[in-house]
Amino acid sequence: MKVIVTGATGLIGGATLRRLLALPRITSVIALSRRDIGITDPKLDTVILKDFHHYPDDVLARLSGAEACIWALGRPTDGGDVHDALTFAGADAFAASLLPRLKEQGKKFRFMYVSGHLVEPDQDANLWWLGATRKLRGVVEHKIIDYEKTYSPSWETFVARPAAVTVGKPIYSPLLLGLWIPVEELAAALADVVVNGKTGDPRLANADLRARGQEALAKAS
Repeated sequence: MKVIVTGATGLIGGATLRRLLALPRITSVIALSRRDIGITDPKLDTVILKDFHHYPDDVLARLSGAEACIWALGRPTDGGDVHDALTFAGADAFAASLLPRLKEQGKKFRFMYVSGHLVEPDQDANLWWLGATRKLRGVVEHKIIDYEKTYSPSWETFVARPAAVTVGKPIYSPLLLGLWIPVEELAAALADVVVNGKTGDPRLANADLRARGQEALAKAS
């Protein structure tokens, strides 16, 4: 299985990339990045894409055959140009260039959008912190989930909504009231969903991600 990853220079994307490379079922990983990510692996093809608004033909050719994407681009505080424009520039490029071949093969394309626990789908909610950004990403969640309707039955969307992402178990974890997830568990959950799929609600809350990640890691141990 060939999988695309964005955000590989970040905490979540980097951990997810390493998890994918370790899975026997993954035969190829395409890391879309603005710069070299400093990782070499026989399965890895790093594609340098300076402008994530546009996907040249040579880039699309290297993506050919991909069956999934884990979209982990941007920071929580980034605005619409990152979380809206770049997300849908990528999704549209994948739909146009990858779906025809997958449809012929009777396969689906799985798109995993990494959102966040505090993202707010309710546009009428009163938010005191980062309200505009949180609502914007809530709109992005709705729109990317709607791709399933537009491209049915060849497209599946999943939305990961992790809380605080940590390296290991933080000493202050009791203060987080369960709203945290080790990056290794998150990466394992993201990889497992794009490989094996998921039924029911396309959104995965923090508790769902922890359970899925722990299960995937236990199977691999």
